[in-house]
Amino acid sequence: MLDLVRKIIRLIIPFYLRNTIRRLIFKKFRKLGILFFLRPLGFITCKSYLPVNSLNKESFKECIKKSEIIEEDKIKQAYYIEGKDLDLLQPFVAKTHTVIIEISNGGFSFRNNHLLDKNLNIIGEFRSEESDKFRPLPIYSQVLERPQKLQGTVAYLSDPAPGNYYHWMCRTLPLLKAYQKFFDFSEIDFFYLGKFQISNFHQESLTQAGIAMNQINQEACIGDKMLIAITNRTCRSFGDPINKEAFMFTRNLFINNCDFINQPKNNRRIYIQRGNVIGRNVINEIQVMELLNNYGFESVPMDGKTIKEQAELFSQSAAIVAPHGAALTNLLFIQPGVKVIELMPYGYVHDCFYVLASHGEANYFCLQGKKINHRNYDTRKLDIYIDIQNLDKICKMAALDKI
Repeated sequence: MLDLVRKIIRLIIPFYLRNTIRRLIFKKFRKLGILFFLRPLGFITCKSYLPVNSLNKESFKECIKKSEIIEEDKIKQAYYIEGKDLDLLQPFVAKTHTVIIEISNGGFSFRNNHLLDKNLNIIGEFRSEESDKFRPLPIYSQVLERPQKLQGTVAYLSDPAPGNYYHWMCRTLPLLKAYQKFFDFSEIDFFYLGKFQISNFHQESLTQAGIAMNQINQEACIGDKMLIAITNRTCRSFGDPINKEAFMFTRNLFINNCDFINQPKNNRRIYIQRGNVIGRNVINEIQVMELLNNYGFESVPMDGKTIKEQAELFSQSAAIVAPHGAALTNLLFIQPGVKVIELMPYGYVHDCFYVLASHGEANYFCLQGKKINHRNYDTRKLDIYIDIQNLDKICKMAALDKI
């Protein structure tokens, strides 16, 4: 009977709304103090979120602020036709401030993909009010895992969404660069990844970084010594761009160790299919591909390819067209001068791939789809309907000749 009720709820109430209701329940229970009485039963939840720059003296008492890394990167001009809020894609200076903290206090723990202090407050990077409202952390509506004690040094290598290809390659994996600056890797016994399904690309990149799988810990834990790198990025209403150093770290893991980098760049033009995913599909993809075929583009799926195979494909292409999605993370591997056209849903703007293209010295163009009726209220998941005349127009703007 209970399973039937759950199935009915899933059919009637959208996923995003179910999550919203769940978060509101947890928030209300915290406010009323109900969760406190449930703790003896093992129902332990987090408290507040503390950005690293607001840690109080008590929290820092037994921590050693190892060092700070401050960077500023100039982001190039973006090109576009018309679209809702696309004028936000203007040149800017991306600023990042990374703090590396060494902890020797057993009151801290890694669990539910975060660092928590002894009062179960979440310690992390600055989050805007908009992020908390529209992209709240999963930990807000989770029961906390019970940590195990590990002997040795444990370094944080996690993220609220480490299973996501972009998050892993651009935000999580580059944390290793921060640790390398101030610690010998032989000093680190374990890396805390948190709970998620490890994919082939996680294993491939960890191996490439010289980390053995027996050093990976996904369970909540407390180490004799704990390391965490926390990065605050430029606060923008439509993105949180990665820094050039993070870009170069992940890029060099693969590009520097591959023979294809010495091959001359060819004139290959590729259209990246969205793949087997839910949401943000190009509705009129057949028409899009017909138009792009006139410009010499070939359609290429990313599903099933290794990181090395994707890196080779992107590094050897002169022009890339793709809908907004994880496949564009491979802009990490492009060569200077490549032309990139990103297709976005109507009313949605995000700068993550625009910034990657800038770091890679590409010429970046953005085309927003037409407004369509859609039941999904999450703009990040909206499907895309491309105006073919506008696609032709932006191909000409990119100085692509028909073949």
